Amino acid sequence: MLGTKSHVRVLRVLEQSRESMAVRELARRAGEHLRAVQLTVGRLAEAGVVERVGTGVQHQVRLNAGHPLTPALQALFEAERGRVERVVGCLKALAKEHADQAAAVWVAEDSPPEGTGLEVGVLAASGEVDALVDALRESVGDLMRREDVPIEVRGWTRPDLDALGRPPLFDQHRPIVLLGLLPAEFADPSSGPAAGRRSHATADEALRERARRVAAAIGRRPELVRAARDEVAGRLATAPPQEARTLREWRQVLGSMSTARLRRWLVDPGERATRLRQSMPVAFLRAAEDPTGSTRGHR
Repeated sequence: MLGTKSHVRVLRVLEQSRESMAVRELARRAGEHLRAVQLTVGRLAEAGVVERVGTGVQHQVRLNAGHPLTPALQALFEAERGRVERVVGCLKALAKEHADQAAAVWVAEDSPPEGTGLEVGVLAASGEVDALVDALRESVGDLMRREDVPIEVRGWTRPDLDALGRPPLFDQHRPIVLLGLLPAEFADPSSGPAAGRRSHATADEALRERARRVAAAIGRRPELVRAARDEVAGRLATAPPQEARTLREWRQVLGSMSTARLRRWLVDPGERATRLRQSMPVAFLRAAEDPTGSTRGHR
């Protein structure tokens, strides 16, 4: 029933709306391609949890209130909404602590908790944005551990907006303002000179394959995470500034995620995971090449 992201997103939208809707509108709200939603609706209708209303091409769909699993689904999504509200409330409090440096802080509404988690955006001056992003990443560590939800922080500057327009994530999800006012570019998908030329393509498939081997090795040998933490801590003591920044990110990732969450995150297509896959701890790299080897000598 909840075996795929498409199933989860479709059921979430239908449960929240409590009304029937056209499949095209359902796809828009779920942030999924129309064809994928059509297939998902077909499977859920066969299972009986979703029902079609009307006939022909104009038919609509809705959650089947009489299905025995519907009360459990409603309770699940209600609990999820409560969790998101807690997380957003904590993020607002953390954002206020940086009100002097940040022009705006936001989080994408409906960022999928079952997938890459929440993406927090920060708009600040070019000379302050890096330090602000680092500070917020440190601040959200306790929240990530407490709620077991990945939170990525990404910095934006005025030149970024001039070049790219609004963040691509907002093509499917509306922003929730945590602090300040969002720039006008965020409201208009056609704004920015490079609008329409954004691409989510990545060139790291080889790195993702290596990360898959690392994730599998961690599943067999959880002590690899401790080895990686020790390695990162040792390297931080003498690392030059640019390397130290990356190591601090790894320290936060390794210290804030459960083993299961870390294994999923390592192969995540998100911006932060994609970037950090290029600088994995040596303990992980050795595990990818020798999945059954020892973690000793990782430094």
